[in-house]
Amino acid sequence: MAPLNASGSGRRDPDNAGLRECLVTGEHGISLQEVYQSFCTEVSLADFLVIAAEAVIASTRARHEQATPGAPQLDLRSSFRFGRTTSPCTSVTGSLPNPEDGCAAVEQVFVNNLGLDWTEAAALMGVHTLGRAHIGNSGYHGWWSDPVNSRRFNNDYYVSLLAKGWIPELAINGNAGKNQWQRSDEGADNTFDGHEMMLNTDLCLVYSENGQNGGPVIASEHDCCAWLTSDTIPGAVASNGGEYCGGTPGRGERGQCCGAQQNDCGNRNDPSGPAAQAVLAFAADEAAWIEAFDRAWHRATERGAEGLRSLGDCTAATTTIATTTTTTTTTTTTTTAATTTTTTATTTTTTTTTTNTAATTTATTTQVATTTQGTTQGTSATTTSTLSSTLELLRGFSLADGGIDRSCVGDVDEVVNVGNIRDCQEACADARRCRGVEFTGGVCTLWRSVDSTESAVGSVCLRFRSRGGKGRGD
Repeated sequence: MAPLNASGSGRRDPDNAGLRECLVTGEHGISLQEVYQSFCTEVSLADFLVIAAEAVIASTRARHEQATPGAPQLDLRSSFRFGRTTSPCTSVTGSLPNPEDGCAAVEQVFVNNLGLDWTEAAALMGVHTLGRAHIGNSGYHGWWSDPVNSRRFNNDYYVSLLAKGWIPELAINGNAGKNQWQRSDEGADNTFDGHEMMLNTDLCLVYSENGQNGGPVIASEHDCCAWLTSDTIPGAVASNGGEYCGGTPGRGERGQCCGAQQNDCGNRNDPSGPAAQAVLAFAADEAAWIEAFDRAWHRATERGAEGLRSLGDCTAATTTIATTTTTTTTTTTTTTAATTTTTTATTTTTTTTTTNTAATTTATTTQVATTTQGTTQGTSATTTSTLSSTLELLRGFSLADGGIDRSCVGDVDEVVNVGNIRDCQEACADARRCRGVEFTGGVCTLWRSVDSTESAVGSVCLRFRSRGGKGRGD
């Protein structure tokens, strides 16, 4: 995820090549361009892209809050301001820091161009807590955090910078122009899909090398291990559940963090990068990061935009408010008599009208029908809910950890465009690699593996245990 400026142009930086599928081509069956068609006459594209980015932040932050009770809340919606003007441009190379240039690029883009200080620059870099780098897009490879935390907007990016060891990884995929840092400690995952990395623009915030080639660390120039002693980062270790370099703090910490690498990147007891103190604070206290990120985000996304207005500043002319109509039907049958009672609530409409020269806003009436059917025979009772038909399981499918109000955690395969949960299951049964599905708000996601689940209101997670064909489960 990359920050946008007020015109929305940051999306076209070469390091953002992976955004094209999301924005235009529709990697998972839908694109932001398609969604924007419903709002293009009312919302500028620049505003819409900021809204879309904030929706991703809100969704992934909510996932973290569900998994971490008491986590500080981030409310970007209430402070959103609109009125940005879309500014088409043919090239915006350099609107994001070039990872090869380290903190010189961070300073040029975030400090000089956007007007942030180093604390705010470090806070904005926290968007790297989400997702990963793909060789086919940016030329780099790996997660900034572990795969689970990379689906949650939290401060684990800063914890990873401090509580893990990092050594240079040169010429990614044979490209001498793409160099990064790979995790070097005892907790490193050496599989392709589990690979963790940092860019020069990440590590330079904390670590500086000494000697003739001193300065913020650059992978292609500094053959060293970026790590800090556990006594230097107690807050980060605590935020990491006590884990330090894949194990626990104690004797032999250098070998635990760096393996065979003999040279340290600077002072392991006193980090001297330009944002080192901010990163230490963010890793120890997520609330400190949330506060700084909120400030930096608004400065970056409102930079250069004039006359922005808050959502509550819109002047109303005529507002029509229609109440919700609820219809409840109850039918009761006994063995001695048949009585049918129907109660229908009346519809009440309240209209408030204020007249001036501004626009008109109308809220349409919504009807909600709730039907409960109960059949009683003697002392036994049977209740049938229409929910059961919604959750009909095809052969081979089962609810993962109860399934209802649970989202899947594992390896995503693809998102398919289907209309209901039955079609979602059928799509999985037809897919060669599918081992589970998640259905949320009409969106069907196929999973190569479902390792676990987490709480998510409105989601359903199912495991697919065999390739035995389709049909209703017995």
